[in-house]
Amino acid sequence: MLAVKATYEDGKITPLDNMDLPQGKKNVIITFLDEEEELSDEWKAEIDRRIQAIDNGTEKLIPGEEVFSKLKQKYS
Repeated sequence: MLAVKATYEDGKITPLDNMDLPQGKKNVIITFLDEEEELSDEWKAEIDRRIQAIDNGTEKLIPGEEVFSKLKQKYS
């Protein structure tokens, strides 16, 4: 697994080199799965369960804009 420190702002990801960030920027850690890594059978079953719930309408989806709006209200 490869972990990269980066800044995410306005839909752009910029890698960091342990620098101080201006106000309003957030640190994120992005983890990339190597192609050789396999998901466990449990994770595959969970992913299948979630996809099925979305497909058959039993899982309520919330639009991303609504989620981000609520988070902005809560943490601003």
